[in-house]
Amino acid sequence: MGALAEVDPRGSSAPLGAPQVKPSPLRCLTLQEKLLSHSSQLAVPEIQVSLVPQLARSICTQLQNFLRSKCPELPFGRFFLSGALLDGLEVLAADHIHLMLPVVLDGGLWSLISGEDTVVRNPQYWMIKRIDLGYFPRGCSPWDRFIVGRYLSSSVLNETLHKLLVASINWPAIGGLLGCAIHPVVASRELKLEVKHDQV
Repeated sequence: MGALAEVDPRGSSAPLGAPQVKPSPLRCLTLQEKLLSHSSQLAVPEIQVSLVPQLARSICTQLQNFLRSKCPELPFGRFFLSGALLDGLEVLAADHIHLMLPVVLDGGLWSLISGEDTVVRNPQYWMIKRIDLGYFPRGCSPWDRFIVGRYLSSSVLNETLHKLLVASINWPAIGGLLGCAIHPVVASRELKLEVKHDQV
């Protein structure tokens, strides 16, 4: 004799006494819930959030020491870090930090000129102009060698620093000291370093 079976109206058959599985109702998430879920899945691990700025500060210290010994005549300010990771903003990856290097200028020799008053004619692009060349000729300021048409040229300064940092610094030694691998990006127009660490 065959076993009795109860026929399911949807076409499937289940033996009598088998537990009925109820389909769970579809859950509808609000946009806020979806965004919170998405951001928590993409959150940068805490070790990276703390380690990346620490590594960047250590690299800043090494660069500052190098520039002081290699170019003591150029009055650079202290390096400082900038970027979303340091501002406490949510980031998808701890993949970049800006190292900012201010230059210290003598206010009696240099003047900040609004972009509207220059050939650029753009209020967003201010320029630094060398003034009083009649009284203080070229050579009175250590930054005079970076002048193009009476203006301090960020391009000339950037190229000089790029060559200096790519060719003159022993990056493998600094990386070994900090427990990471550091490589300058030679092809980049920016002064760019790639840093690789096991925990980042």
